[in-house]
Amino acid sequence: MVRPSGGRVIEVEYESQVNLLTDDGTRHKKLQITDNRIIYSDCGGNAVNCVDVTGKQIWQYKQDLSGPYGLCADTFGNNIAADCDSKTIKAISKDDHASKVLVRNDDILYLPKCVCFNHQESYSFVCD
Repeated sequence: MVRPSGGRVIEVEYESQVNLLTDDGTRHKKLQITDNRIIYSDCGGNAVNCVDVTGKQIWQYKQDLSGPYGLCADTFGNNIAADCDSKTIKAISKDDHASKVLVRNDDILYLPKCVCFNHQESYSFVCD
């Protein structure tokens, strides 16, 4: 267990499951770690957050999100979020300045919760 400053705790559990506990007691299980940054979804807060390894917030993306759940990164470091309540898959730029809907409800999504990107083949999987 790592206790960085800033009220966030990173917890490694059995079978390498990693959780992030925020200072409000919420356990975030959907996270990714890239370039010494931890990006995690806050489904209840309708946000995707980025913190450094000490727990200091780098950015928070809340525009057009209504239940972000699963996360992954593409080849360019952009964050791909499964937005469960809006039934969309969204790409959020690695600096949080822009987003784009990649797949929407019209394209046969029902409560997407997991998204994974295959970096070798440049395609993604979505589970709902």
